[in-house]
Amino acid sequence: MQLFVRQYAGISLSGRPLPQQDAVMVAGQFGPEQALTNHTLVWQQSLLTEQISYQSPLLLAVADGVSASPAAAAASMLALKHLAHLWQKFGQSDESGNIRLDSRMLRHCQQHITNLLGKKPTSYGASTTVATLEVADGRFKAINAGDSRVWRYRQGILEQLSVDHCFAQELQPKPGQQLAQCYQALTSYLAADPDAEDFVVSVTEGAVQQGDQFLLTTDGIHNEVPKEALTQCLALGEAGAEPLTRLLSQFQFDDNASLLWLCT
Repeated sequence: MQLFVRQYAGISLSGRPLPQQDAVMVAGQFGPEQALTNHTLVWQQSLLTEQISYQSPLLLAVADGVSASPAAAAASMLALKHLAHLWQKFGQSDESGNIRLDSRMLRHCQQHITNLLGKKPTSYGASTTVATLEVADGRFKAINAGDSRVWRYRQGILEQLSVDHCFAQELQPKPGQQLAQCYQALTSYLAADPDAEDFVVSVTEGAVQQGDQFLLTTDGIHNEVPKEALTQCLALGEAGAEPLTRLLSQFQFDDNASLLWLCT
């Protein structure tokens, strides 16, 4: 089983690289060729390309620091580091001994970034979306807050497992109807604010079938790259890594863009 990671900084209208405010995390049992500290990798950089072998259980996550908030990069990175810590140290176990992802972990992450960032004027209100996926013992669980996504490819169909927490989703527009950009505003995210209202968390879980593949994306990816093009790459299985890289290279992202692709 293989995991592919792609991450891009994005280019501003002036032609300058944007600061990387996305973070990507992989935690779990890795193959012998990876000697990882605490069995966790957390990335926040540009043009990242990695291929990793793993063993179950595995936790994947992407976080998109909200650019309208201060210290967005710190919020996404701190949230994912704390999530990995909680999952490895305090996650519930099933009868097989596999640790289990819990939606309450995201709420603990919100409290963590509030404690570290919410007390400083320069980082008060720092915010991030989070989408995370656990694969363990033949089952998966996807949890998200915000508009970063978890997808599943099964039998030729790429299906979104997560829920976009934004006004556009709540309005439920007609198929093909275009909404103004203002309706893309988030309705749920983690914020470094002790007085922030509770945020929405969506959970989807089920059995992993033979041939299933999973994709995690920040909005820099799924707002630019057509779903049909991603589906064509995933249809190739592990052989789709090179076509996927070529596909992404065709885009000049105007936002940070991060992608995790898991071939089971």
